[in-house]
Amino acid sequence: METKGFTLVELIVVIAVLGILAAVITPSAFRAIEKAKIARAISDFRVIKQAGLTIYIDLGLFPSEGAWCAGPGFMNISDVPATYQSQWKGPYLEKWPTSFPWGTCVTYLRGEWGTCFDFDGTLNNDSYAHYFNTASFTTAIKQKIDTILDDGNLATGVVRDCRGGLSYLIGEGPHW
Repeated sequence: METKGFTLVELIVVIAVLGILAAVITPSAFRAIEKAKIARAISDFRVIKQAGLTIYIDLGLFPSEGAWCAGPGFMNISDVPATYQSQWKGPYLEKWPTSFPWGTCVTYLRGEWGTCFDFDGTLNNDSYAHYFNTASFTTAIKQKIDTILDDGNLATGVVRDCRGGLSYLIGEGPHW
């Protein structure tokens, strides 16, 4: 009577093959996940910038800075001063991105609390989207985002490492 089964050698070979496959696939999977996170961060920055520029086109000014993790005037007319509500053609975003891949939130900021940009010679009138620093939001990740959106230098251009995180210039001009 013969019993069917696997020999110890066959089991070791299968386990070795699975280990090799895991060693080859795992780094690729992590790189793909990291690329997807970077793509999402870039997409959120671009969508917020487009919405901010559209607000500026409609109203002739940018929103004032609001609470952290928010974009005042991007979705709700109630965030817009009564003087400008008749010109508001929003919502400019369906929803504000409540988080970003490496941290807490995406925020809309103005230049009054720290100058990040000044291309027009007028201090404190820049509007920008901002990702707050976290331990997992490394300089290397910021550099990759900057390389895709801008000049690859976190100290120059429209993407900068300032105000405690990564900022992407929407525009410069007056605000409500």
